[in-house]
Amino acid sequence: MTQAEFSNTLRKLFNLDHSDVPFLSATQWPKFRDDPVRFFIKADDETLDRLWTRLQATRAGGFQSIGDIVPRIVERVRANQEDRS
Repeated sequence: MTQAEFSNTLRKLFNLDHSDVPFLSATQWPKFRDDPVRFFIKADDETLDRLWTRLQATRAGGFQSIGDIVPRIVERVRANQEDRS
């Protein structure tokens, strides 16, 4: 894995929304949202496999332009605000 691939994978991990990881429980989601790297490292094997599969699924497509990214950022900010209220 190159530095760019590693960096890209970390970015994808931080960009996952709750809707991207519906297999996370109500107690797991806030931990993942607040610290995805630590959650990933400490995850049990089943959860880790599911997260890795999800990250690999985003590898091929990814974001094509800034126009693809902005709506997801807005969606994530709104979801985080709802989760915290």
